Amino acid sequence: MGTAEKLTVVKEVLAKIFVDATSCSAESGIKYKYLSKAVDISDTEKGWVFQIILKEPAYPERILQEFKYLRPAGIDAKSMEYDVIVSVMSQVTQTAALTWNHLGLLLIKDVELQETAKDVIKNGN
Repeated sequence: MGTAEKLTVVKEVLAKIFVDATSCSAESGIKYKYLSKAVDISDTEKGWVFQIILKEPAYPERILQEFKYLRPAGIDAKSMEYDVIVSVMSQVTQTAALTWNHLGLLLIKDVELQETAKDVIKNGN
């Protein structure tokens, strides 16, 4: 599979992820989107920026996270975008896993948090 095909697949997966995240948040009106684009860092350097953007009702859009990358010499735009998207997906996955791990550790130690979690589950909130 060539770079163009891999980029098409990873962009389809990424779009599906953001559509699903927005669908899961539809009740609260929260919408997620992303921006992935080439940027000029200086007159001689090029780069890529990837932004994760949140839109909440009654508030302007805001950038939750921005990832910036230098574009190495000799790499084409499709390869660069593919590498950026895979890197961002890896970082977001790592962040989620670490967050869940720390939450689990807190739940083990914090009796008040355990009771709050039980109440939320019992009340369906």
